Amino acid sequence: MKILITNDDGNLKPGIHHLIEVMKKFGEVFVVCPDQDQSGTSHSLTLHEPLKYQELKENHYVVSGTPADCVHFALHHLWSKDHFDLCVSGINHGANIGDDVWYSGTVGGAIEAALNRIPSMAISMLPNEEKEYNFPAAKDFLTTWMKKHIDALWEQGVVPNMNIPAYFTKDAYQWTRLGPKRYLSHIDVREDPRGNSYFWIGGTLDDLGSDHGTDSYVLAQKQVSITPLSLDLTHLPTLRKLTT
Repeated sequence: MKILITNDDGNLKPGIHHLIEVMKKFGEVFVVCPDQDQSGTSHSLTLHEPLKYQELKENHYVVSGTPADCVHFALHHLWSKDHFDLCVSGINHGANIGDDVWYSGTVGGAIEAALNRIPSMAISMLPNEEKEYNFPAAKDFLTTWMKKHIDALWEQGVVPNMNIPAYFTKDAYQWTRLGPKRYLSHIDVREDPRGNSYFWIGGTLDDLGSDHGTDSYVLAQKQVSITPLSLDLTHLPTLRKLTT
């Protein structure tokens, strides 16, 4: 089995290296990730400036672009003659639940693979209140979960979005739907030494939601959440209503 790995945090964050360790148990691993943090880049492709890449070691590259760029570059340049059986994006530092999914570069990398007909999934980890990550527990869970599911190769056009709390009940997970994680957005206005204004996009958490069956609810119960995301954004009930 040939497995492609990417992330949005870049090569310097430990999450991707823990993921590499796990996936090497299941096949030959190929890594292409951003050369710097690309959090919040969603599924964007770099179309208006050139990309550069660097080989760090055999089958391990960094690219000056987004996670979607990395997957696209891997499939259509670096290993264009190879066939990948699976793409895994992560392990992201921080959860990707609710509205996060629309902005997530981690999810965007997995979606790019799925659009190229490659089974894919996104994996993220929620830290505890002290901002600590429990990667050893995540690796144990992933190893067990992959042994049961990796050969099933989920339905085409569906991307499982896995979120792992820092501390959770051993092997406990649920399939979930997206919850209403929403933010109070604001623009932070600052001034440089020359008196010119510059801006940072920011926000604070407004509503995490507590509905049963949602990703946020399951994480609060100290269990792993897995949400099947669909590439088809069509809202079928509305379409049926409008066409009947």
